[in-house]
Amino acid sequence: MPAKAAFVKGILMAAADPEMAAKTLLAVLMVILSFLLLVVSPFVLVLSTPLAPSAVMEAYEEETEIAIMATADGYDGAVEIDWRAVLVLDAVRFRQDFSHVENALLLPPMLRELFMREIRELALKFVELVEFREVTRHVGYENVYNEEGEVIGERPVYVEVKVPVYRLRSLEEVAELLGFTAEEQQWAATMMESLR
Repeated sequence: MPAKAAFVKGILMAAADPEMAAKTLLAVLMVILSFLLLVVSPFVLVLSTPLAPSAVMEAYEEETEIAIMATADGYDGAVEIDWRAVLVLDAVRFRQDFSHVENALLLPPMLRELFMREIRELALKFVELVEFREVTRHVGYENVYNEEGEVIGERPVYVEVKVPVYRLRSLEEVAELLGFTAEEQQWAATMMESLR
């Protein structure tokens, strides 16, 4: 009964001073929304952003750059792989647990290399070999001789070589290659959007 009486009293006060009632209602709504924001925001953050320390992010950037250099022989040059996409896929695969990378960063360089290779291999999953194209490449010069065997000049030497043509796979394609569920693919897409 006291709640009903308080409600009736509130309505009567609102009728007497509508401006004050609107301000009070707005203040109550702000308190409720602020509380909800504090409760919900950590969960949204975990689901929308890779929670990797800066050292781990740097490792992903460096290893992806090494993977990019492995494609430098391509017809159109090196394939530009986004290191953030590689990070996002591992964030989903390992459920935001980057401790294995953090631990690997503490190892001596020879041992660290074994663990960092996984990041490069994941980055290279973004690269698809489409075909080989034959191109003519200049490889140097050869001497030109006269009939007496004397060098009278040089001429360029060209050879036909097969050069790979690469295509950059999308985040969704690589997620499918890794066997991600639809939910995991959506999680990865959400994280990638938050990083742009």
